[in-house]
Amino acid sequence: MANNRLPVAHATVRAFAHATEDVERVRQCIRAIAGDSVTLEETRSRGYHHQPLLVLEAVVRGSRTLKDLLVRMGTPEVLEDFSVTWERRLDVEEGVLHFRLAKQPLFEGRVELEPEGGKGDLVKMELKLLAYPAKPESYREVARSIFDLAGGGVGR
Repeated sequence: MANNRLPVAHATVRAFAHATEDVERVRQCIRAIAGDSVTLEETRSRGYHHQPLLVLEAVVRGSRTLKDLLVRMGTPEVLEDFSVTWERRLDVEEGVLHFRLAKQPLFEGRVELEPEGGKGDLVKMELKLLAYPAKPESYREVARSIFDLAGGGVGR
């Protein structure tokens, strides 16, 4: 990228707080990945069996804050998984990279991806990529190198 700007418009981080969970711990979980300065939006909802749910969501904007988020994401385990799964994570029509993070490790300050096909309790993160032209091949190029651009390196 010629202007050295991170090609991410924003990141959305979302998690459910179930009735049996400590809501403050779920807030801390989101901040563990999104950063301490994010504003959390909270929406009351109901689950499939009509149990109460609280949906917590943060939108992360700004190059510095987004780069910090990617650095937190750039653990060796995440980078190794991403180097193999990045194409499956990418919606090439919308330019969005999808991540499912295991919630329990985030409670403990570790970033781990939820295994593919896993049904565990998770935090959903979406990165809206910036690519010019906004075409699938441009989004692929940006997605493949996203951690390299943040200084994490994927090692293709």
